Parts: sequence; C-alpha cells; structure tokens
Amino acid sequence: MLFAAIDFVMYRFQRGRYSDQSLTREGWLRATGGNIADLIQRTSPGQMFFLHRRISFVAWGIMYVDNQATANHVGVFVEDGNVVEALTSTGVTKRSFTEYVDNNSYLRVTKIPLTDEQQTSILKNAQSYLGAPYGWGTIGRILWQRISGHGRYHRANLPLYGDVLLLIFAAALPSLWWQSWPPVAWYVIGLYLLLIGTGALRRRRHRRKQKDKESESAARSEGIL
Repeated sequence: MLFAAIDFVMYRFQRGRYSDQSLTREGWLRATGGNIADLIQRTSPGQMFFLHRRISFVAWGIMYVDNQATANHVGVFVEDGNVVEALTSTGVTKRSFTEYVDNNSYLRVTKIPLTDEQQTSILKNAQSYLGAPYGWGTIGRILWQRISGHGRYHRANLPLYGDVLLLIFAAALPSLWWQSWPPVAWYVIGLYLLLIGTGALRRRRHRRKQKDKESESAARSEGIL
C-alpha cells in the first residue's frame, strides 16, 4: 500500500490537496461555530452539504478510495438548521447541523437554484428515508467499482490500482523461491489488469454516449433535428 501510505501522510500532516490553503481555494469553510451559523442562515432546504473531517482514518480511506477526493461525507439540508444524513451508527437520521462544530474539519454547501416544487420533492424524499439502515450493500458495490475501475461515472484511480497490484505482486513473490507456494497470484495480476482495461473501455463508451446525447439535445433545442 505504498501510494496509500504516502497519501495518508499527506492527509495527516495537511499537505497537498489536504492543506488549509488548498481547501480554502476550493471553497471549503472551517467548521467553526460562526461559519456553521452563517451556513444555516443562508442555506435553503434541499441544498447538499459536504464534510472534510479531520483527523479520521476512516474519513481518509473514503477520500483515497474515492479517487483523490476531498469530501468524505454528504447530507441534505431540511428545515430549521437540520440535516438528513446516513451514519454508520444510526442509519439515516436527522440532526442539527451544529453537531459538526469542531473548529478543525471543513464544510461546503451547494448553491443550486431550486424551485419550490424541487425543494418539496427533495425534502419529501429525505424524510422518507429516515430510520432506514445504513447502506452497507451500496458501500460494498461502490468499493468494488472503485477497485475494479468499472464505475461508469468514476475516473480512473491509478494510485489505488497500483496499490492493489503491489499487494498481489507481494503475494506472488514467494513462488519464485518456494515451489510449494501456489502461483495463483500471478494469474490474478493478469486478471486484474484485464479488469482495469475493460473498466476503462466501459467508461470511455459511457462518456461517448453521454456526449452524443448532449449533442443531440443541443441540436434539438436549436431546431436542427
């Protein structure tokens, strides 16, 4: 896990994309009482919030697996300064946004223009999920998509692929000295490379289809089709 170790050190000591300067440039705000009170005051229901938690090994792991992201949690604003979010301990729950005051982590909030109808729909959906268990199955599926590179909506995560290959390679090395050591890991390396390659082709096809749809939509709006 060479690349993971390097990335964790960067996170732990707040370097690179994890630095205060980098997060501030991206629009993140430190989770102080004043900043959170201001966000509650100017954020309408239906908007999303993103969290960059410090310092948490689990939070870092989410960002590393999620293709070098800087957010490790997400939720939706509802009413009265409350948010609806999925927590591993309680499942989908509603609580005050002020729970995130720690003067250390960072937060971002979307500013998407929403109609009254859209707001009502988002709030209704959020309320309908309250009490639902945490989606471990969904997390497992997303993790597999990240490791295998088969998530259509995700970019290639080369450091993660490299770490997986290094682990498999380490498992294969003893077979060079001990004949009794099963050589299956060498075959796994080939299969994993094939998996990454097919994932890249799948993402490329998906991007091409999306581009074609956008071109067709633009042409229709201009009256060409």
